[in-house]
Amino acid sequence: MSRDPDHFAWHALPDGGAAVRWPASGNVPPGELAAGVRDWLAAGVRYAQVFLPLPATPPTDALRAAGFRPLTTLELHRRPVAPADAGAAPPSGLALLPFDRLDPHLVGRTLARTYVGSLDGPELNALRLPDAPWDHVPGGLALLAFRGPDPVGALVLDASDDGTLLELAYLGVVPEARRGGVATGLLGFALAHAALSARRAVLLSVDARNAPAKALYGRSGFARYERRAVWWWVNDRFP
Repeated sequence: MSRDPDHFAWHALPDGGAAVRWPASGNVPPGELAAGVRDWLAAGVRYAQVFLPLPATPPTDALRAAGFRPLTTLELHRRPVAPADAGAAPPSGLALLPFDRLDPHLVGRTLARTYVGSLDGPELNALRLPDAPWDHVPGGLALLAFRGPDPVGALVLDASDDGTLLELAYLGVVPEARRGGVATGLLGFALAHAALSARRAVLLSVDARNAPAKALYGRSGFARYERRAVWWWVNDRFP
């Protein structure tokens, strides 16, 4: 994907979707958006999302004409990293292992199970590929959490280009392990890793409808700094 903020661009996601970057100007020629849709169909993309800053009015006519519809509101949260975060205790009862040291099918199955009943974009759960490889930014971490022999969650952290920020790209827990301290332990690990890596802050995004996750992040000191309207397009060739 081009990093030029004045141009519409997209790239394929490992789970079968597409990430779309809308230009900073807010303008996309109808022909360019239609060409993007044709590209998605040809590439077998299952869904695409556009994230538009609020409170600006989204370009609804162009999006609807291309087959997009409103999905939800995304909240962006930020927490400064404090020196004390480096001394956080490791997640109680959990063992964390990198994706690349594990069977890729186990990683894929576990990720798929963390999507079940998720409140972050639940409309997308059935569209995600269960055995998708997870592509993360160099300098980050991609980990499965185990409680005994059983994988119970996943954590993906991405470093910013300049190395000063850490993004919590994904935190998911399998249904039977929820409300058992797994998410709290993984979030604490992320903050400790950020402190030990000399990051200035940790960033994350959360579906505005996901009250349990927002409560967890609030208890951990995260504060919302931006909201975005999420529109989505679905490839009707997939059931």
